[in-house]
Order: sequence, then structure tokens, then C-alpha cells
Amino acid sequence: MRLSKHPVFLPLALCFGLAFFGCSEENALSVSQADLAYVDFRPGYQKLEARYSDGKTMPYVLHSPVVTSLSKLPLVIVLHGTEPQGTYKGETILKFLAVPALQNLNAVFIAPTLMAPHWTYPDALEMIETFVQGALEADWPIDPNKIVVIGYSNGGMGVWTMTGINPDLFAAGIAMAAEPVIGSLKGTSLVPKYVIHSKADEVFPFDEVERDVLAEIEKGAPITFASAEYFSHSGISNYVPMLRESIPWLQAIFK
Repeated sequence: MRLSKHPVFLPLALCFGLAFFGCSEENALSVSQADLAYVDFRPGYQKLEARYSDGKTMPYVLHSPVVTSLSKLPLVIVLHGTEPQGTYKGETILKFLAVPALQNLNAVFIAPTLMAPHWTYPDALEMIETFVQGALEADWPIDPNKIVVIGYSNGGMGVWTMTGINPDLFAAGIAMAAEPVIGSLKGTSLVPKYVIHSKADEVFPFDEVERDVLAEIEKGAPITFASAEYFSHSGISNYVPMLRESIPWLQAIFK
């Protein structure tokens, strides 16, 4: 799915009355604390669900390292592309890309299922913002200053949009195999991003992606651009070594 770099469906303004998150408390979306407060952070993968006050339920896959009562770890939010099927659509990208590449980051990972038409839609960002707020209120072993969003294809476009609209929430973003979504999004020049794209991508032509990313770098945006030679758009596991190379970059941001 290709979208304009100035998506007409993005709101002209979002209200950020709370420190990181959405609008006034009286109108804000909320997530069930019962679903988040009793998560067992045992090492490995778990399939879980979070219920929202608007009646939606968001399935997500969690991966945790060993944690203690004193742990304050990075939170990596992993946005899947459009192809995965089933209830837990983030499972494939989590198990075959994100965790194999970034497990040495010693982070908590969540891979939510998209509950909106596209990760660039305002509803998708609101659900992520609300989930993070709820996780912090539930005393998850995460550091609010080390929240990273990474995504592939559709999810990579979500990385551009979410960091662009709410730069206060995210310490960094990593977009892979995705078209940049830029326009007038304020966070494009504020949130460090690591962009990985293949010269063989059949969906988003490399030359167009490179042109747009380099244009933002020339404007001063804190973007690192890494190109791959022969990866097809559907070969997500091919990106593991290149995503792993982003760990020192992330660690430097976290300092």
C-alpha cells in the first residue's frame, strides 16, 4: 500500500495535554489495567491481549528477557507489515526479525496487532500511546526514556508517522523496507531514526526512498541510512544482520 508523503488522513493537530499521550483525561482512550498489571515477565514469548475503553481488544506478542524488581529496560514496539495473517499478526516479525537481531539490547519487546486500516492512521498511534501509558501505570519493568518503535513495510511507515507526530514518546525509530512519511511532521527532525532499505525492494523503489531520506538528512534530520543490495520486500529475515548493526546506535541514544 503506497500513501502520499502528505497523508490527508493524518489529523492537522493532535492534542497532547498529557506528558506523552493523547487528549484531555476526560476524553482519553484507556486500557484495562487488569490486562497489564498481572503480566508475568518470564523469559521468552507470550501471546496476550489488551482491552480498551472503546471496546477494542488488541492482541500482542510479548518477549521478555530476565527481569528483576529493579529492572528498567528499553521497550521495543514492533510494527508488522500487511501480509501476516491470524490474530497475533506481529508474531512473525518478532520471532524472525526483531528478537534475533536485537536480543542483546536486553529489552522488553511487544508486537501488537494492527487494529486500524494502516499503521499511519491516528487510531493506530492512539492505541500505542495508550498501551505505553497503561504499561507505565502498571509498573512494567521499562524505562519511559528508552521507548523505541521499529517496523517493516506498512509498519515502517508507521514508524515515520508515529515518531513524526509524537516525538516526546519515542527515543528512536527504525524503519525497514518502507516509504518515508514526512511532510510537515515535526518529529521527523527530532527523533533519531535508522532507515534500512534494499536496492532490490519491489514495492518501494530504492531510488525514491533514498532521495526522500537524503533530503531530510540535508535538512538536519537525525537519520542514519543503511542500504542493502539484494533483499526482496518479502524476505524479512534477511534484514536480521543489518538490524543487529543498529544496536550500538541505540545504545548511544540511551546514554
